[in-house]
Amino acid sequence: MTGSPVLDRLLLVALLVAAAVSSHQLLRGRSVDRYVTGRSAETGHLVMNLVMALMLTAWWTGIVRVGALAVLGALALSFAVLLVRGPAAARPAHLFHLVAAAAMLYAEFAGHPAGTDMVGMDMSGHAGPGAVAWLLAVLFALDAVATSLIVLLAPHLALAPTPVPVPAGPRTAPPRADVRTLRIGTVPHVVMDVGMVAMLLATG
Repeated sequence: MTGSPVLDRLLLVALLVAAAVSSHQLLRGRSVDRYVTGRSAETGHLVMNLVMALMLTAWWTGIVRVGALAVLGALALSFAVLLVRGPAAARPAHLFHLVAAAAMLYAEFAGHPAGTDMVGMDMSGHAGPGAVAWLLAVLFALDAVATSLIVLLAPHLALAPTPVPVPAGPRTAPPRADVRTLRIGTVPHVVMDVGMVAMLLATG
């Protein structure tokens, strides 16, 4: 995917770790924001990171590839339904993850010549990503940077508001458990962003 075997292995490990974190977060069932730790977002991270991990293995062929792409299509459709019918406050997250799922399908179907796959792709004859791929890659790169900075430096901006209004007075720090959950939940999201950038830049 990246054109470097070493980087591909590192990315594969990161994607698998991120998928494990998403699985743990889903089992834990604790959402502290609407963007990275909600159940729909965590499900999206889990599926997309696992599919990208598969793309980096020799298994990415035949029925496995077809099945994984079908799951991606179903995921995109689910986010489209949530975008229309879900809570208004969660729509930005649903839209972002819908774009992510659609970008993966775009990179796989439109970004590669017929009959090729991501594994072992020869980058020497690679024409380079098109304008759409570059635009999407920049979007995911900016999201990775912005999300990381907010979660590390100002997590209170990302945490969901408390259901009970806080009385007027000095602002209290957000609960440490919520901040920790948010930071752990951000790992799969940022890894997904990085994987998306690598995949999109490998198109062409």
